[in-house]
Amino acid sequence: TAYRQMLDQSSQMMKNLMSGSGEGLRHAQSLIGGLSTLLTNTEAAGTVASAFDPEDIGSASILHALNVATLSMMVAQHFDIDQEALQLIGMAGMLLDVGEQRLPRHILQTRAHRSEAEHVKYQLHPYLGVEMLRRFPGFPEEVLDVVRSHHERLDGSGYPEKLKGDQISLPTRIVSAVDHYDALVNSFHPEDALSPAEALATMYKHQQRLFAPEVLIAMIQTLGVFPPGTVVTLTDGSFGQVLNINFKYRLKPLVLLHDQAAPADQPHTVDLQTEPELSILRAIPRGELPANVVEYFRIKRWTGYFVQSSMRAA
Repeated sequence: TAYRQMLDQSSQMMKNLMSGSGEGLRHAQSLIGGLSTLLTNTEAAGTVASAFDPEDIGSASILHALNVATLSMMVAQHFDIDQEALQLIGMAGMLLDVGEQRLPRHILQTRAHRSEAEHVKYQLHPYLGVEMLRRFPGFPEEVLDVVRSHHERLDGSGYPEKLKGDQISLPTRIVSAVDHYDALVNSFHPEDALSPAEALATMYKHQQRLFAPEVLIAMIQTLGVFPPGTVVTLTDGSFGQVLNINFKYRLKPLVLLHDQAAPADQPHTVDLQTEPELSILRAIPRGELPANVVEYFRIKRWTGYFVQSSMRAA
């Protein structure tokens, strides 16, 4: 699919950036430029959809970079910024964690089980990213600022410089909140992953001291009542998982149906926009879902976001 091709191209782009190739930077600029054009063309930007097949993802870090770039630009549209600023935010989201590539692999893999020394070393990756990107002449300072500060938090508890409040720019506030949201939903440990609704609620109710309230509100407005990945019940009694945001008809997304008979590589989807008799009743908390439904939707647990002019149900 076009989305898998985008993941492959983004992976090659990152390799080029790591090697210091200007081709990688030009590719990143082209990708972000195309996304921002779609996002600012309300007729073309019909959906932000989700891809779920983990076997199609060569690198979870690439998927995360695409997610943060796309969602950050969507959220940024709620603020008074121009097209150039929008693209810089997208570029920052794409390159946020490029500095991680300079760290030993075992530090990236251990995550929650790092030693204190490993944790200190990991917290250097924003500086490493800035150092890498400065090799490209004229690289935008606005992007470098976000890369350096994306782990800072409003209350000063972040790193690497313990910035707080107004010391953190609006682009950084946007990208850092989206980065955290995607990490909650697409956890590297499946048992720790939150549903999209749970992630938004956690950030809004319990982490407002960390993230800007106006950004959290913009995220909720962007992702809608039923964010991609939400499990819902439909009026015919079936379970479904929301696959996209329908910008025009927010309550009529594309839905992956719970169908045990469907082959794993041929999931049964339905476009609620074309089914006037079928609609969503409510979102279902994970604790209320039958075990077989949980298992069915966990098979495809990685959520990715992309923008295109139209999408049809399979």
